[in-house]
Amino acid sequence: MTIRTFSRIFSVLAAVLIFSFGATSFASMPAVDRFEDAVPAIQGTWYDLDGNEAFVIVGDSFNGRKILSAINKLGSTRNHSAEFCIEGENGEEPSYLDIVWMSNGRFIMVDGINYRSTKEPTYFESARGVFLGMKQEDMLALLGEPTKSEANCNFVFPDMSVKTVGGMVHAIFLPSGGARLDGSGLGTDSAPEDFMAAYGLDEPLGNKNREIGTCGEKLKLLNIRPKTILLSFSDT
Repeated sequence: MTIRTFSRIFSVLAAVLIFSFGATSFASMPAVDRFEDAVPAIQGTWYDLDGNEAFVIVGDSFNGRKILSAINKLGSTRNHSAEFCIEGENGEEPSYLDIVWMSNGRFIMVDGINYRSTKEPTYFESARGVFLGMKQEDMLALLGEPTKSEANCNFVFPDMSVKTVGGMVHAIFLPSGGARLDGSGLGTDSAPEDFMAAYGLDEPLGNKNREIGTCGEKLKLLNIRPKTILLSFSDT
């Protein structure tokens, strides 16, 4: 597996893989009020990726400060993002936070920083110990120096590649002859029925997203050269 081959893979995936932690620009569309669906979607106690409590959202309050509005300025109701206006403290001006959330309720990104809904990381599947939601620096410490890293946070290793967003692992790519999934031990050379049995799928793994486990993860077999397994978030 050459670095150049992996680079070609990422060129293809860049056009196919769109992460929920990114917005699509619709400059000509009016802003959309997202208060009714956005605020319920981000309820709870949120932790940074080290497991430290960061903030609490209860009802219409953010750490005890009232949420005044939630507007998607791009005019979209499809992506899970909005600019939140939070009342100021002690008579100060309101503050604004750009928040993106996942529909599975596991992660949100606030002003470009990822937070999770659990103190400890939770995940269903992994590869070489790398899992979705892992800190980028922990992933690099585990896998070592990549053979190639790109400006859009694609990290290429001899037997796998990792995509991060905001310093957090969002996708794992396993090519033919590369690393295998930790939980099932399966790889691109495994039989379709093995994936069905391991993950309770009702159809063979193919170029269609298949939900696995209960942590908002999915598998997909990318029919490119080399054949590649993609493990990513369901919101992707």
